[in-house]
Amino acid sequence: SNTDFDKISYSKVLGESLYSLANDYNYHCITAAMNIGTGLKKFTDKYPDRSIDVGIAEEHAVTYAAGLSCSDIYPITAIYSTFMQRSYDCIIHDFALQNLPGLFCMDRAGLVGNDGPTHHGVFDIGFMRSIPGMIVTAPKDGNEMFNLIHLAIENKLMLSMRYPKENTLFDLSICSKEKIILGTWEVLLKGSKICILTFGSMISNSIKAANLNNDNVTVVNCRFIKPIDEELLSKLILEHDYFITIEEGVISGGFGSSILEYFSNNNVQKMIKIMGIQDEFTTHGDRNSLLKICKLDVKSIDIIIKNYLNEQ
Repeated sequence: SNTDFDKISYSKVLGESLYSLANDYNYHCITAAMNIGTGLKKFTDKYPDRSIDVGIAEEHAVTYAAGLSCSDIYPITAIYSTFMQRSYDCIIHDFALQNLPGLFCMDRAGLVGNDGPTHHGVFDIGFMRSIPGMIVTAPKDGNEMFNLIHLAIENKLMLSMRYPKENTLFDLSICSKEKIILGTWEVLLKGSKICILTFGSMISNSIKAANLNNDNVTVVNCRFIKPIDEELLSKLILEHDYFITIEEGVISGGFGSSILEYFSNNNVQKMIKIMGIQDEFTTHGDRNSLLKICKLDVKSIDIIIKNYLNEQ
């Protein structure tokens, strides 16, 4: 059991998870010049014959992974979100069109601080969601990350997972006993009037903002961005008047869009506010400053909640 709960990065959780599952499943790891950055070093040191670093060639990394997948080896490709953009065509052409299984791990998703506009991982929700058959996920912590990795490997899914450059909770002894059901969400906080649909890095700010507003706000962990949990969503629609979606990614074509699509297809007449990154590039700066600029900080969420409550 890892007692240093707050000290482990999501990248390291990936490495530890893959190391711990290595004897049970036949998978290989692929990375593009980011073996240490993506947390894979422990795995690659122990299993050099089951891992390859293709160098700075993300397109090749994905197409090579598809070749492994054709040969019945489950490929796990770990690439920073901002660089996974380069392999968009290869994911469509070499994986999705052939319905091949593979896990796409997108490190540094969301706003990543001081590396500047080139390094923010804010487009992956939109482009992964646009690919037929792709399951799109975001874990709320290290334990859920392990469970998503396990789900993908055990069921040979074509699944993408996004996670931030942050530290998280992780206890291997707990998560190996839990199972996660494909396409299910989780209610983290039960309220009465307003329902926040969010996931991953935005859960913490959402809960903090909800707690400033008595028992008025429900917060849902929408860990499956695609497919959405329609069964739970239809219940939430009956119980709430107002909805807020919050994502650390561009609004255009993102998670909020998928909820709007659901509302439109099912003739749902509810107030909904989509929060995320606007249609412009985000500057460099520390993450908290950037969240303020993008209006994804606790105060900005609280303002939207209070606007809704005042309307009543």
